[in-house]
Amino acid sequence: KRAEAKIQLFRNLLDHSSDGIFIVNPATSRFLDVNEAACRDLLYARDELLQRGVVDIQTTLPDVAAWQAYVQELRAQGHVIMEFDALRKDGSRFHVEASIEYVTIVNQAFIIAVVRDITERKRAERALRRFNRALKTLSACNEVLVRATDETQLLNEMCKQIVEAGGYRMAWVGLVECDGEHRIRRAAQAGCIAGSLDTHLAQVKGEEDWCPTIRAARTGTVQIVEDISADSTFPLWREEVLRLGVLSCLALPLLQDSQVLGSLTLYAA
Repeated sequence: KRAEAKIQLFRNLLDHSSDGIFIVNPATSRFLDVNEAACRDLLYARDELLQRGVVDIQTTLPDVAAWQAYVQELRAQGHVIMEFDALRKDGSRFHVEASIEYVTIVNQAFIIAVVRDITERKRAERALRRFNRALKTLSACNEVLVRATDETQLLNEMCKQIVEAGGYRMAWVGLVECDGEHRIRRAAQAGCIAGSLDTHLAQVKGEEDWCPTIRAARTGTVQIVEDISADSTFPLWREEVLRLGVLSCLALPLLQDSQVLGSLTLYAA
């Protein structure tokens, strides 16, 4: 009874951990034991999770062959710390950091993993990177404002600094033409898309194509496309920008005395 009480105490302590704890069979990847945090994070009941294995929840190990190769590497190293996307029961994913150790007890091998949800930490890191990038870009553009001697130089240098200092894939300034059709004229551009941009812009009219650039120029409001691949309203050159690794877009209206002169459009990976 004393031994049973100690086992129950150990179980209670494991279940009070905020990190997921997994005991794994190295031969099969099946879970031999898990704590409550592991079940909660993955949205499984404990008996359901014990019918599954690492290959069911770790996206970087899609099958048993990949698992076996991983076990050999882990056995040689003994202990690793790694990050990966974990797959919940409902199909959603979340980013985790795992401390994983290969151990042998009484001639029997086990893998012990302590897994922590770091989704919020990663979100904070991305926000910090965006903030630092914005500050770096702003500083570079301020220097351009001081040095520029005319509008053309100013706009081209601004685009150049947004790409080089800010790390954007492309930046371009479109000005609204007073031609009755509200065409967008490229006034400046820098980055990865140059060759076919003139062709595309020749097809863009204020009344015909509600791309982010047009929306910003017509409404005077900031336009954001977080996922170009999922935005069916994105204009004709969507496939081209996706091939170049562009994933999102930001269009900023250019205002003078409440009049919208055009827009500055940024493309990011």
